[in-house]
Amino acid sequence: MGEKDMPRIISRREVLLGLAAVPAMGLIRPAWAQQGLLARLQAAKSVTVGITNFPPYSSVGMDGTPGGFVPTVTKVIMGRLGITEIKVMTSTFGELIPAMMAGRCDFISTAMTISKARCAQVGYADPMIADGPCLVSLPGKLQNAPKTIADLVKQKLVVGVSTGGALSRYAASAGVEPGNIRQLPDNNALIDGLVAGQVQIVLQDHAGIEHVYMQRKLPVEVTFPIPDAPKHSSSAAFRKTDSDLRDAYQREFRKMKASGEFQAISRQFGFEPAQDMVDSTAEQACSVAEH
Repeated sequence: MGEKDMPRIISRREVLLGLAAVPAMGLIRPAWAQQGLLARLQAAKSVTVGITNFPPYSSVGMDGTPGGFVPTVTKVIMGRLGITEIKVMTSTFGELIPAMMAGRCDFISTAMTISKARCAQVGYADPMIADGPCLVSLPGKLQNAPKTIADLVKQKLVVGVSTGGALSRYAASAGVEPGNIRQLPDNNALIDGLVAGQVQIVLQDHAGIEHVYMQRKLPVEVTFPIPDAPKHSSSAAFRKTDSDLRDAYQREFRKMKASGEFQAISRQFGFEPAQDMVDSTAEQACSVAEH
């Protein structure tokens, strides 16, 4: 083959400046551009997770480090994937998915309720928490404190719920008038609102709100479980396009469940995981999710 027959190597600069035509087979992408999110995080040894400050599910320390149940599970999994630095982006539940989709965090590491609407948006890890809502009011403040969601709707009380949480949508779908729904950013704010009279009753997941009123030694009236309210499960969530990261997370999480390590961590935070929840998959949880 003569010199004039030799193929000319086109430089990247020529392609970018439009000085040379790209072969029909297309420009070969550099190796870093072909990597999925997991590989990029492993190369950087760092990840940014989105969480809510909702102890004991998830929390942020004074130094900005993540704590709480779900982030603790995440720390173990990330370490086994070679990712040693965990950065935190804090937000309300309603803002977490938009923030993740906008690239402000790599995935969500908090107890995000598995709902029908969210299953259409994100890919979940297997359930980590099975919980249900409770009703919390101050003793003597309500003449006849509701014991069911039907009672709550009928009495037309001002109800406190977490901002953007699944229970805010549930309250509206159950028939609570929109003008009677007050969204507050976290469990501390919900109890503050109850004490200050901003809300007459709180509708919130039991474990999280119990943590706050027990910590404050606040006398309250609690209905749990609520007989006509559905239970639900919660877990970490990922962009559906990041299946490599989600699948790796799932593999490590399932090893933790099989070994009993996950159950031991659960008990450290006051959760006693039922076997049917431990055996449940994200797909199964989404198939039965409501609202």
